[in-house]
Amino acid sequence: MTRIALIALSAIAAAGAAQAQAPTEPREPTRFAAGAGIGTTGLYVEGQFRVTSYISLRATYEFAEFERDQNVDDITYTGRLDSGVIGGFVQVHPMESNFFVSGGGLFGERAVGLAAQPAGPVTIGDQTFTPTQIGRLDGEVDLGDRALSFGAGWDSTFSRVRGLGWRVLAGVAIGDEPDVHLNSVGGTLSNDPNLQTQLRREEGRVESEAAELRYYPVVQVGLTWRF
Repeated sequence: MTRIALIALSAIAAAGAAQAQAPTEPREPTRFAAGAGIGTTGLYVEGQFRVTSYISLRATYEFAEFERDQNVDDITYTGRLDSGVIGGFVQVHPMESNFFVSGGGLFGERAVGLAAQPAGPVTIGDQTFTPTQIGRLDGEVDLGDRALSFGAGWDSTFSRVRGLGWRVLAGVAIGDEPDVHLNSVGGTLSNDPNLQTQLRREEGRVESEAAELRYYPVVQVGLTWRF
């Protein structure tokens, strides 16, 4: 009886070992991928869904913090961009290759905060004011809450069965005409009607300088992972 039991246990062990060593069937790749990267629009995270070998859908969340000084009419404004926008895109691979063209939109508040602290007399609108009269200039460049986005590039995400891929894109985002608002804070003439009139004129000049922001270059580099 003991000998039969040992033979049975040996057979079970051998069968288990054989099963452990048997090759498993390869798992089918999914249509889903995720990724992250960096570019002129800041940092981004993304999700992709492959519809066909020609078309994939892409959703992103893009967030950025930029600061830049700009001189307008001898006034140095510090502009600060804090944005977080959601993107939705259709990506077309016309030759079923890594090359693609993309179109879609960005949705979410996009605004640049402005601040200026004049150290000497400056011209606002058509008149000159002293720092004491002006105090501090605060404002905002409103770029709207949506923009069209077009681009082209290379994406190896779905050329692999699964695993790590890469993606690069170059294009442009087209938003609304910038809308500028300026205020004087803490000056002796901050509430003066004449200064308010000159601030409205100054807003038009800042808008002219900011007009280039309507067409924003988009360059991105990132890594993806197909599940």
